[in-house]
Amino acid sequence: MIEAGEPLGNRYVVVHPVTELRPGVLFEVADHAGMQFYGQLMHGDPVAPALAAQVRQSLVALPALPTVLRPRDLALTSKALAVALLERPGGAITVSSRLGAIVESLGRREATLWLFRQLSAIANDLAQIHQTGTVHGAINASCLVCAAVGDAGNLQLAGFGIDVFARGNDPEKAPTRRTDLVALLTALQELFTAGGLQPEGGAAAKWLLLRTSAQHGEHPALASGTALAAALTEMASLRPDDAPRVVRSPTLAPPMRASAASRQSTAPPAPSANRRTETGMRRVEAANAASKLPPPPEPEAPPRRPLVSLGVVIPGVTVILAGVVGIVWYALHLRDDVGVAHLRERSRHAAIARASACTGENPAQPEGVADFQAPDEFDAVCLAGPDRVALLARKGTDVQLVARPAQRGGHYAEPQTIAQRAVELGSSLQRGGALWVAWRHGVGAPFGLARVEGTHVATVPVPLQGWDSVPLKGAWLLDANARNAWLVTNVITEGGEHVVLLQITFGPAAPDVVAWLVGAGSAYGVIAGESPSLLIGRKQSADASGHELTDVTLNLQAIAAARHPTDAIAVRGAPLPEAALTRSASVVLDSPMLGPVRHGVAIDQTHAWLVARGGAQPAEACQVPDRCHTAGPVTVLAFAPGAAPTVTQVAARGWAVDLARSGAGGLSVLATTANVAGAALPVSTLYELASPSSPPAAVQRTITTSRSPRARFVTCGNEGWLAFDATHPAPVLTTLPLQCTDAR
Repeated sequence: MIEAGEPLGNRYVVVHPVTELRPGVLFEVADHAGMQFYGQLMHGDPVAPALAAQVRQSLVALPALPTVLRPRDLALTSKALAVALLERPGGAITVSSRLGAIVESLGRREATLWLFRQLSAIANDLAQIHQTGTVHGAINASCLVCAAVGDAGNLQLAGFGIDVFARGNDPEKAPTRRTDLVALLTALQELFTAGGLQPEGGAAAKWLLLRTSAQHGEHPALASGTALAAALTEMASLRPDDAPRVVRSPTLAPPMRASAASRQSTAPPAPSANRRTETGMRRVEAANAASKLPPPPEPEAPPRRPLVSLGVVIPGVTVILAGVVGIVWYALHLRDDVGVAHLRERSRHAAIARASACTGENPAQPEGVADFQAPDEFDAVCLAGPDRVALLARKGTDVQLVARPAQRGGHYAEPQTIAQRAVELGSSLQRGGALWVAWRHGVGAPFGLARVEGTHVATVPVPLQGWDSVPLKGAWLLDANARNAWLVTNVITEGGEHVVLLQITFGPAAPDVVAWLVGAGSAYGVIAGESPSLLIGRKQSADASGHELTDVTLNLQAIAAARHPTDAIAVRGAPLPEAALTRSASVVLDSPMLGPVRHGVAIDQTHAWLVARGGAQPAEACQVPDRCHTAGPVTVLAFAPGAAPTVTQVAARGWAVDLARSGAGGLSVLATTANVAGAALPVSTLYELASPSSPPAAVQRTITTSRSPRARFVTCGNEGWLAFDATHPAPVLTTLPLQCTDAR
């Protein structure tokens, strides 16, 4: 038994007594500030501190995924019982405890489909966990967690680490990925049984086959979490009337009166390979190999007189054809206004010219990085020699690069993998004909860098001893060359967040790294270059109702010339030299949450940034990283030397998407606006600003991006391109000429 008030490490205490010491049991926990969390018992017996430290390191390194309830910490009770600390808006409770209410609210059929969809999402994220080398090993129905109060929300998978404690981290007893997938199916069947649910129609047969194969054989869906997710999604999409059925041949006609030798048999044909059957949606056809008897002779028909003379037929056909032509003409010109016929004709010619110029650039059927999902990240760049539009995408834990010619109708080359084991895609930049890319690892060296020249990729891990269990966020490249690179990240500690600049010097062995402290707060975006700038924000209060934003410019030459600190890689970071940092005046935005674009634009000496403000959304509703707040004002912030910052509203309610320099000193801003209910519209709006502090022009363009919530501008060749993650008709990351995305 764990008593109420039992301390968990130095920060947490147990709120209510825990009488059942069963691995996986959930209970309330609070920290010394009164913040509520949940504890999950990892093992029923005392554990060694060394083993607990190993498990803690692996737990905090789990990638942040929507359906994975990743522990924020692991602590020991006074009796050395291991407890994982969980944080979930709305509380945490097993879905089994609320299944009755869910079934009553949704109905049995909808509750069954809901469970299919929820576990499909979990299987998809589990595939990414598996790619990092981690296996859960202890999945059951009690590991599926939902909100304790209010709407159940989306399910999350908890219990990571329970298996490691159970087997004492013995690698000989380590479970396999297939173990997780089979256990997930078993947990789903447990929920079906507990809720009195069962799949219907075509899903029933597919579910029975999958479950039986999981217990006694093999099935294609058990190859990976992604394959299992696709199978469960298919079952959720089948209707009750999609049950397997057999389509029989039409009934044979009765025999004709003829001689016995020429009479057809009324017996059904023998089974053969050419009979046509239809099961579900799949039709199998073959030619009948059986010989057929000759058909009976046709009786001679008496001569017939024509019923209608040609003198009636020809005029009648002429009238009918004239009517058809008139109907077709009317349908084609139904929307035309005769009074403005010349304008309509001109508009039609313009549309035809645009469609002709965009041949092969159809947004309804794009090509690019296939199966690109919402939690993944991407960037777009222009590669020179010859000009190619390139996409950088993190798919799971792999970083891929795929490029196409910067010409209309071009096609993508095969994707090139440039990094593995990545949990966050950083920024990229081009220097000296090479593309530099940064990312953050889940385990091992915290960061990685790649230098890409054509098909040649050189990767360099950035080791930081003592940073293995330090929570980090962001990996922005400020500058890079063959000798050194500069990287910015946010370090999250119990005392808050602070921004650290990593000075990386390449050598014959591992690179030499120095960590410099930029200041308290979080970096929201960067402007790369020899004198780079950062947008740094600090929360004004504990409830984050306001944010103080500052533009910070770094002098990299002064930092490189400074003397290295004694503790070069301290997590806190060494103080920067006086002449190495310039801060602008601050501006305060009243908003619980900020949605910034992660890069800014430099126009002369003015730095422009794009942010959106809104309320907080539950973690389970934040499927896309750029949509983790409710709709709010979309604003351009402009910082200029010796002047007060300006705040220019672009859209009243929406989300910031991207910004780019336009013309001599203007800005192009892309934003997604919201409808009256606060939901995102299926298109984005392109706003043009004459300067960073000017209001947007009165006329805007509507951009269609296949309902994409994210997009990136890139100029390549002779025009601008838009990269976006299209969600329809299938998930794909693609690029299109900006002109070909105009919805008007």
